[in-house]
Amino acid sequence: MVDNDGPRKNASVQTLTQDLYRRVRSDILAGRLKPGQRLKIDEIRAQSDVGLNVAREAFSRLTGEGLVRSVPQHGFFVMDLSPADHVQLTEARVAVESIGLQWAVQRGDLAWEGQVLAAHHVLDSTAITPHEGEGRFSHEWVAAHTAFHSA
Repeated sequence: MVDNDGPRKNASVQTLTQDLYRRVRSDILAGRLKPGQRLKIDEIRAQSDVGLNVAREAFSRLTGEGLVRSVPQHGFFVMDLSPADHVQLTEARVAVESIGLQWAVQRGDLAWEGQVLAAHHVLDSTAITPHEGEGRFSHEWVAAHTAFHSA
């Protein structure tokens, strides 16, 4: 007898993990979760209606990206950046993204150019000011900014 629930259940867990990962990542990048803030796993699990393994997997992925740090026996925290860390990170991003942009321009076709122009238009037309209770940037601006860089 073949167990057909296994892959479906695993796919469902992966989707929940991905959704939670994206939501927490977005909250960190938008400033809704502050540097040094403890991520209360039980609170986040309850808000997201996910299990402990899903939350731990999402936080582990964020730890791997350097957005979250894990402190044994104390939990997960939003990563703090010193001013020097921020300068180094910015310099590295400028260097890497400059090369990526050069390659994209050299290799991009008319369809790519149209996507970039459209994404820039949306970004330029989107209010950056957050709504009440949001972080430093509006959800709409963060989404438009992400879409522009993806294009």
